[in-house]
Amino acid sequence: MGTLVLSFIMGVFAGLLANYLSPPFRNSFDAIFSFIFDCLDPDRYDLNGRWEHQYSEPDPKNPEEWIETVERVTLRHVGSILTGTGKTDAIPREFTYRCRAHHSLVFGTYKKKGEK
Repeated sequence: MGTLVLSFIMGVFAGLLANYLSPPFRNSFDAIFSFIFDCLDPDRYDLNGRWEHQYSEPDPKNPEEWIETVERVTLRHVGSILTGTGKTDAIPREFTYRCRAHHSLVFGTYKKKGEK
């Protein structure tokens, strides 16, 4: 029994070490644990769905003027991980999102498709 517990602890430690050394493994590890925690607590807040926000930005043709832009974002929320895509209307652009929710805070990255 002691060997089993020690093996389990060593496995968890090795998984955590690999988690921070390999980004693809880390993403898979996060997705699995997020799914498990989501199953354990299904009454958590849910950010799945389509979201829309409006903001002002400078017009690329005339930086002196501002234009109103609406972005529609489709999010998938599993556990603490949010992924999705967004599209703007005034200046057509597409974005991909990879975020994490922690309590009432959402943080992460978004990338404009087609740009490096």
